[in-house]
Order: sequence, then structure tokens, then C-alpha cells
Amino acid sequence: MFFEYADWPDSLTQMAAYHPLQVIELDAAPKGDADITAALPDGVDLSPLTESDIPLFFVKLGPKSWRNRRSRAPVFNAPDLAAALNARLARPTPQQTLLARYILKEGAPLRLYVYEWKDVTALSEFRVQASEGDVWVSSAKERFGARPDFDALLTMAQQAFDACAAEVPALEALQIDIGFGRFDPAAPPSLRLIEVNPTEADAAALLSA
Repeated sequence: MFFEYADWPDSLTQMAAYHPLQVIELDAAPKGDADITAALPDGVDLSPLTESDIPLFFVKLGPKSWRNRRSRAPVFNAPDLAAALNARLARPTPQQTLLARYILKEGAPLRLYVYEWKDVTALSEFRVQASEGDVWVSSAKERFGARPDFDALLTMAQQAFDACAAEVPALEALQIDIGFGRFDPAAPPSLRLIEVNPTEADAAALLSA
């Protein structure tokens, strides 16, 4: 789908804060009126992960990460990695479920993205929203005690929105939430794209359309 890494145009992947180690198409289906089932496919090859020297992984379901404290914990690179990933998939957040149901409704694959775990305790995170060509900062969490470069932030957000809208013109009618992070306090321009999502209200509207 147009919000997630696998379908981003090059202009967005070049901005990305993280690049996945492995992308897995899941066995997934809607469940009832408001739920989903999702699991790793039988026989999935996890050797790119298990044979790496990376000890901890961070995962996303489609474009959304797990947001509650327990599920934001890293996934350990261990012999039972498949079981650990399936356990995480069995507990999607409401926001993940909403977008996953829309992805499945559109006939697109639901994917699990596995990244190297990064310590983001010092990450400065900025949320920008965009709609109908306009962009604005909706929240800013500056960890380094210095005012962020909002001009650079808005410029990158405009580029991200324009890139998405060029792929899917219907995005012009949606309000999009765009997350950026600054990882290096010594380099204010080092903003990196974390995610692109519809707002929760627009995700619900997409699903009901």
C-alpha cells in the first residue's frame, strides 16, 4: 500500500531513518467486524535474521509500529524467533488493526517489516500533518534542548507529501501524519523520515468507503 516502505517512491526511501532487514508477506485475513488474523507463512525463511549478528529487532505491521509499552520492546534474535514474531502479530494495536483491515480490503499483501533495533531514547521526534498541499507541524519533541529547524522540517514534509500524492492522487483529499526523527544533536539538518500514515479518522473513512 502507498503508506508503507515497500511501496514508497525512491524520494521517500532516500529520506528513511530505517531500512528493513527483511520484509515478510503474512498469512492474514479480516476477522469479524473489527479484527484481523495475521501470522508468518508456513516455512518462512528467517535465516537473513537468525544468521545475522544483530541481537535485537524492531518490527512494524504494514506502516504502523506497536505503540504500547510491552509490545514496543525489542524482539530477540533467538532460536524461537518465529514464535516471538507470531506472538507479536497476535496482539496488533487498534491503529494497526484499522490500517491492516484497509490494506486487506484493497487486496494488497499485509507485510511485517523487521529492522535492526535502535535505541531511540535520545531521538527528537517531530510530527507533521499534510492535507491538500498544505503542511504544518502538529507536535515536536526535542531531546537536545535546541530549537529544531522547522523550515527544513516543513520542506521535507512537503516533499514527502508530494511524493505520496504523485503516486496516489486520492491522498490530496486525506490528512496525512508524517513522522520525522533527528538522531544526531550535532547535526540539526539530519532529519530522517520515520513513517507516513493517514490520521486515525481518515483511516476509518478509508475502511468504510
